[in-house]
Amino acid sequence: MSSSQVSIEPEGRAAAAQVDGYTLWLAFIAVAILLVASVYRANLDRSYGWDESMHAALPAARIVEHVRAGEVRAAFDVVLGCDQYPLVVPVYLAVVESIFGIDESVARHALAAAWAVGLLALAFVAGRLVVGGPWRGRPLWAAAMFTMFAPIGRLYAPTLFLEAPFGVAMIFAILAWLPARDGTRSARRDFAAGALLAFAFFTKFNYGLLLALGFALDGAVDLVLAARRGAVRETLLRFARVATVPLVACLWWFVFPWPGGLDDGASHSKSFAAFLAGNQEFTRVPWTLRLIDWTTLVFPAFLLPVCIVTLFVQDWRASASRCLALVAVAFVVPICLHPFHLDRFLLPAAIPLWALSFAGFLNVDARFVSRRWMPWVLGAIACVTALVVGGWWRAHALDVLGIASPNPKVLEYQQEQIDARDFVSSRIPLPTGGLLRKESDGFLDLVAKAAGPTARIGWIGLSSELSPAAIHLGLLTRGGSIERFLRDAHESMDVTFESADPNWTKEQLAEFASRFDVIFATDPPDMAKRVGRAFEAQYRKRLVEELGWREEELGAVTIEKALQSPYPVRLFACRPPKQ
Repeated sequence: MSSSQVSIEPEGRAAAAQVDGYTLWLAFIAVAILLVASVYRANLDRSYGWDESMHAALPAARIVEHVRAGEVRAAFDVVLGCDQYPLVVPVYLAVVESIFGIDESVARHALAAAWAVGLLALAFVAGRLVVGGPWRGRPLWAAAMFTMFAPIGRLYAPTLFLEAPFGVAMIFAILAWLPARDGTRSARRDFAAGALLAFAFFTKFNYGLLLALGFALDGAVDLVLAARRGAVRETLLRFARVATVPLVACLWWFVFPWPGGLDDGASHSKSFAAFLAGNQEFTRVPWTLRLIDWTTLVFPAFLLPVCIVTLFVQDWRASASRCLALVAVAFVVPICLHPFHLDRFLLPAAIPLWALSFAGFLNVDARFVSRRWMPWVLGAIACVTALVVGGWWRAHALDVLGIASPNPKVLEYQQEQIDARDFVSSRIPLPTGGLLRKESDGFLDLVAKAAGPTARIGWIGLSSELSPAAIHLGLLTRGGSIERFLRDAHESMDVTFESADPNWTKEQLAEFASRFDVIFATDPPDMAKRVGRAFEAQYRKRLVEELGWREEELGAVTIEKALQSPYPVRLFACRPPKQ
């Protein structure tokens, strides 16, 4: 039997067909394991963050309620309003929540379940790179190892950030783009690859562009090879088929987004350009901090990069290996060069690297396919090695990289943050950026009681930890009316979200205040005590002193912040003067 991944003899194909049922059962088992690991071990002690609630949870809930009210066109308007953070995740969540109800835990479980299915598909992507024919039982190995050695997926799969959903779309797009195991391509696969590429783009715009770049790089190599064998026309035809659906989708979104109009298309183009140009003003994050994220979240075992080398030593000529490598380059290089860095940005870049890593591991396994016990021995050795090496690095990374704080209290916190990335830990709340659950519940309970089900509410001094969307969603679950939610949830409710005083006149403040029945404010005005937001306090004071609004203190909620002593945040309700 040939060892080439693109040339399997008839008896090899027959053997592969014989294990399809076995592999399918293993796939179901793998999905079940991943669901348990990714969903039910998630710590939900932290509430919605800003990006989660504003760009995913809120539009999803608005779509559901508009459809329930029979306002289908209004629901489409919500979809068309997803201009910087695109429409796939809100629509997906809306479908799920229309069945199971609008609830934070429903949304988190829905996205974690999607991630589990994506990881299973990633196991089959790795299988495309395996030398030889049948790879019996290996999807289970790959899926289990992804779960164990990829803390970044476990951390972010149950969140509403868009990196994990994009990763799922990316995996299926890659699976369609790669040639079949017998090396063939078809028009159906080409159109599917294009459709999935468009799907990925409308899951997260910037990552979709990077995925398209990776496919373009791989396509350029294919075109050069095709020119050598005189098959340029067929290759160009294939690229045209792949590009058809993305081009149509982009024309719809950026030119004439029916049922909207040309003005919506122009707005989408402007927002898209602004989004791509954003986050350039930040000071570059040091490479040491980036390396910590790569080595504790993406490759915590250090075994996986070795597997990549192993793969290319054995099979460096394979088109599938080349494709994954080019996609990895298209993601890793821009992400590492960009000055702005958050650990979750590494999740899409990790996906092609994981596929290459486990393909390298499985190719070693393939050498011993005649010895049924050998794959289990290799897997056990890999797990033990990963645990030992990964554990040593977590304990010594701060010292090795020279970023350990001389302050014992800060050093203890640094080490706790690294240790929390251990794949068996579920004691650390999800990294949502929101308040702790008890803190958000404390504020929202007070607000719901003071505002009632229908009052128009404003808020002077909103904080990143408690967004307008989180407030409106919280009120909806605490007896707030659907009419108020649909009327007000998408409207601005603060003087400004920026850390710069707009210097409003009395008339401007009065015009703003006239939109609301009650305006809430906190002391300090920013729940994290950000100095740049302190100016908001003057607008609450002016509301009372200059406009005659009545102020009532509702209570206080204790906030817990790392490396700080707990401190109270007082909540006030301001109401218009009696007529």
